[in-house]
Amino acid sequence: MIAPFISPILVAVLFVLGCLHLLWAFGSNFPCANEQALARAVVGRRGITKMPSAFSCFMVALCLFAAAAFAVCHPERCVGPGRTGSRDGVSWAGYHRRPASVRALVA
Repeated sequence: MIAPFISPILVAVLFVLGCLHLLWAFGSNFPCANEQALARAVVGRRGITKMPSAFSCFMVALCLFAAAAFAVCHPERCVGPGRTGSRDGVSWAGYHRRPASVRALVA
């Protein structure tokens, strides 16, 4: 129902955030002027002067790209009230799918 509309937005946001973390992993200071300003903006503490390690930024980027890939592959599972999928037809999005016997009659 709503998943086909929200899924592309979720994918775009996750992809952009992943690219931003990848830029930081390679040493970019975007969107701030220097590393100290970027570290304060990203981490949120006043006493911080350096960004987290490149490896940390790379791993966060990898996780964000994986989440975006999951949202592309399974859009109906990425939104909703957090219900778990099960074999009785309830999906993660919280709506009921038709049972196989009904699908056979409709098709």
